[in-house]
Amino acid sequence: ASCLCAPAPLPWSLAVSTFQAILKYEKSLREIYRVYSANDDDALSGKGSVMSLPEWTRLLTDAGMIDSHFTKREMKLCFLWSTMFVTDEVRRRSKMVSMSFVDFLEGIGRIAVFKPLPTEEDYMELFKTSEGSVDVNDCAHFFDHIWSIGSEFALQRFNETHERDWRLDETDQGRPLHDSIQYVCQLLIGRLDRDGDGTISKGDWKYKTVTGAAEREEVRQQARRSKRASTEATTRGKRDSTLSSRGSDSRPGTGGRSRTWEPQPEHKRHTAGVTHVAAG
Repeated sequence: ASCLCAPAPLPWSLAVSTFQAILKYEKSLREIYRVYSANDDDALSGKGSVMSLPEWTRLLTDAGMIDSHFTKREMKLCFLWSTMFVTDEVRRRSKMVSMSFVDFLEGIGRIAVFKPLPTEEDYMELFKTSEGSVDVNDCAHFFDHIWSIGSEFALQRFNETHERDWRLDETDQGRPLHDSIQYVCQLLIGRLDRDGDGTISKGDWKYKTVTGAAEREEVRQQARRSKRASTEATTRGKRDSTLSSRGSDSRPGTGGRSRTWEPQPEHKRHTAGVTHVAAG
């Protein structure tokens, strides 16, 4: 059984690569944190300022992160090990039981050493066995494919063959942390991405939350249709505006006002502002 004591801080040698892995997904992670920390479920944390354990639980549940190997127990440990240590647990209880955004990023790092994740070899093997027919470009799509093969049983087999030892993975001897964090970010964002653009923005929350791969794809198709219709409407509006402005003339000499341009008779010409009439 895993020890319940908090692990030591991550080695400094991993800091740069880990920072770069998180920075790549920072905008999406900030938007996720903003939305899921917007409630005050425990009446201790300020509304919208920090993330409570119920909010953390809702986030990982919506993202489909919890399974037979990354259970609610590991989820709670990741939360508790990422929150701030305080000297006064009574007066500063809010900080002790809630996550700032920095704590939230550390929580993602804790997930990365607990949850079974694919490797580059897994991606290559999948591509090879499917003869290139399966387009898996991130961790979320990889797990969706695993589920489509054999549902919960296929996922269970994957977890058993990719069991993690967090004591080892938090050292230089384990799997590179930046690699695992990248896959966790892909999984989290991919499961919450409702419009299918690969990022999380305010526009994603217009669509309902779903958990199944098929349901997520249906919502994404709906979002794509909505975006396409909006783009087409904008294009039509610009085209109509261009057509209506044709024939409008705002050349120098009109006082900055638009007027309808009319062709001059062929026997007239304007030179230096003086009109000359050609002799017949």
